[in-house]
Amino acid sequence: EVPDEPNEQGLLSVAVPYVDIQGISQYPEIVKALHNGLLDPCVMYLHPTEDMPRAQFLMVLFKALRIAGKRPYLGEFCDLSKYEWDSSYVQACIEENLIDPATVSNGRFRPDDALTREEFSSFVIRGIQKNRSERDIPLKVCYEKAIQAGILSANGSSEETICRADCYAGLVRTMELLGNLNTALPSDAEIHPVG
Repeated sequence: EVPDEPNEQGLLSVAVPYVDIQGISQYPEIVKALHNGLLDPCVMYLHPTEDMPRAQFLMVLFKALRIAGKRPYLGEFCDLSKYEWDSSYVQACIEENLIDPATVSNGRFRPDDALTREEFSSFVIRGIQKNRSERDIPLKVCYEKAIQAGILSANGSSEETICRADCYAGLVRTMELLGNLNTALPSDAEIHPVG
């Protein structure tokens, strides 16, 4: 099915195209994520139970928080090139103090590594903190805050990887808390497939 044009709020009004999400508990949040521009409506498979890579998560996080990447990438991490699609997100994270130093090692951002529940919590909780200077929140505190706010389920340990469906569901809950749900994406938002 061909996507309709965005409605008056700039939201996508499309049928759910993903053939691999029927019957999963996060289905309602995935529908909201699709209609709020977090997900690519042009793919058939969302791979909801697979781990979420760290860099791909940033792309979806930025859409949820309604912020944009920043160029040029200044090369802080040796495992990212300034020409890679994810470098603008990482540069914005550096400038906005969204990266907990405990989640990077030996000058590496680890863009392809699976995101853990604790790392998910850190990016989200730091991201919803409006004041950049108050974003130095320890991993454990971010994890506890994410569970208390209902962004993340208490089921599982902080070190476990988080699946794509749980990331999308958590970001929808974050958008609900911020009042960003059913609002248009910024005009400079980058759109890339995540499935």
